[in-house]
Amino acid sequence: MITLQIFHFTDFSHTLAAVYILKDCSLASLTGVNKSLVIFAALVIALAGIKAASVIVIPFVLAAFIAIICSPLLSFLVVTKYLKASRSC
Repeated sequence: MITLQIFHFTDFSHTLAAVYILKDCSLASLTGVNKSLVIFAALVIALAGIKAASVIVIPFVLAAFIAIICSPLLSFLVVTKYLKASRSC
């Protein structure tokens, strides 16, 4: 039996209290609509967590994006010897 509870959270600390209880059931034993509902519920929880952590996640994603965009330029500058490659060893 699957018990799904839907919560509306106004504070990040309350998201820790959200628990989906799967009693006597594993994902492999579910079929059809039940499996789809469990996967959908997991996606909703993951997206809610990302939204709650967006204050932390967005700067890291932006930093990764800028690093990827600047990588070809830095490689070009190292190859043309405008910049020296630093050695970590």
